Amino acid sequence: MYTSMEIFAVLNDYLERRITLWDLESWLIPRLPLYLQNPDSTAARLAGTIELCLSELQGGIRTERGIKKLLSQQATPEPIYLRPYPSYSSVDEATSSTPVMEPASFGWFDPSQVWSTGLRVANV
Repeated sequence: MYTSMEIFAVLNDYLERRITLWDLESWLIPRLPLYLQNPDSTAARLAGTIELCLSELQGGIRTERGIKKLLSQQATPEPIYLRPYPSYSSVDEATSSTPVMEPASFGWFDPSQVWSTGLRVANV
């Protein structure tokens, strides 16, 4: 699920010209139903504002400069940046030269018990 902070981070990327208006629209449209599940939230209001701006731009009512001005008023005072976690490569993994040991069998597993995960046949 997407967090409400993500929409503010993507808006900040648009306002700082790291992404285009097309990128903003392409990011928002598939996620719009998720944000509008809680219509009273700040993120949903922002998503609605962005959607309205895109419609007004297509209808010739607003320019992209006007969109940036309106959306900059909706942005948070402190910019939010999304940073992906670094991926771990095999170099970071620890290895051992000792042989792998089989798990110990304690002899208490009984497939006929109720708590067993095996398949059982019931005569009906």
